[in-house]
Amino acid sequence: MDENFRIKAASILKKFQIGTATKEEQHMVKTWFEQNQMFPTNNEEKSYDKERLYHKIVKEIEKDNVKIIQWKRWLVASVAAVLLVFAAGIYQYLNNEPTISKIATRPLPNDVLPGRNQATLVLPDGREVELTEENKNLKELTGLNVDFKAGKIFIIPLESGEVTGKIYQSIKTPNAGQFTVVLPDGSEVKLNANSIIYFPERFTDERRVTLSGEAFFRVKRDKHRKFIVNAGFQEVEVLGTEFNVKSYPEESKTITALVSGRLKVKSKLENDHNEFILNPGDMAINGKGKKLIVQVSDINKERAWQSGEFYFDGDNLEEVLAILSRWYDVKFVYDFEPSETSSYGGIISRNKKLSTVLELLEEKENLKFEIKGKEVHIKKIKP
Repeated sequence: MDENFRIKAASILKKFQIGTATKEEQHMVKTWFEQNQMFPTNNEEKSYDKERLYHKIVKEIEKDNVKIIQWKRWLVASVAAVLLVFAAGIYQYLNNEPTISKIATRPLPNDVLPGRNQATLVLPDGREVELTEENKNLKELTGLNVDFKAGKIFIIPLESGEVTGKIYQSIKTPNAGQFTVVLPDGSEVKLNANSIIYFPERFTDERRVTLSGEAFFRVKRDKHRKFIVNAGFQEVEVLGTEFNVKSYPEESKTITALVSGRLKVKSKLENDHNEFILNPGDMAINGKGKKLIVQVSDINKERAWQSGEFYFDGDNLEEVLAILSRWYDVKFVYDFEPSETSSYGGIISRNKKLSTVLELLEEKENLKFEIKGKEVHIKKIKP
């Protein structure tokens, strides 16, 4: 292979993986993959992660299709380690040799449907209004527009009366719920399950919101007014950008991951004065007793849930099941002590029934799940 092409290809693969490739470069990578052409095999290959790259290529080509993919020999030849089982059922490695993981087809008794667009609007006077299509008086009660097909509510700024920015309301999602809030300034916030956002009916000299749970932000640029998010242990300041904030109280930590633009993140902990400027691909983490630090994040993972996918990348069993618990509104009950060293990776649609996801987890660690109403019992079985 020509050395110049090898170097150029490595650069394009890296850009494809982190989400900065042009449309032409994206098409080029997909063509290489489909035509089974070799990728760089010398030192340049260290600039990208082949497991994640393969994963992203399959995701881009197949989108929401969870069908079996033919293995490409270029990847098999270049990876020697045993890789994680991918939850979408696309592939797994056993004994350093590729095998195909079966797609889950056996529904468990008492199966559970995935979450959907549902939320509650809490008005300034304390009244709660469910954002459902069945609520025929929604427009009359709130004066707001709701697009149920897209799962969005549009907060319309007050046109008259005293505007102080001190009239607050909130929108909250239950377990198995998600909803998008279009704020008075046009910024979009997509709430994940069991989350709440608190905001003024109209922004004045600054745009400040409070979040508990998880949300993906698309902030409308405004040079004259900062956009500030208070979430758990962090305060996040932004002008115009895309980022994800995760701050569930039960997890005792706050994670802010930047997808595009720039962010300033500072700790709210009393004994922590750390403050960082984030660039795309950076992730700020802190929590109870843990000072604010910055790590590298996977942009595709941060986008995944709001695009309708679970994206696991080295998560242990408890972390995976915590995510499933919120989305399917179930409680997992262990009959054993789960290992913190278990590791799961993969992508699967959030629109799948619970049994589909659980069967794939069963294959990974010899587990058996039994759904009993709102509880899912987990047993460890001998191989």
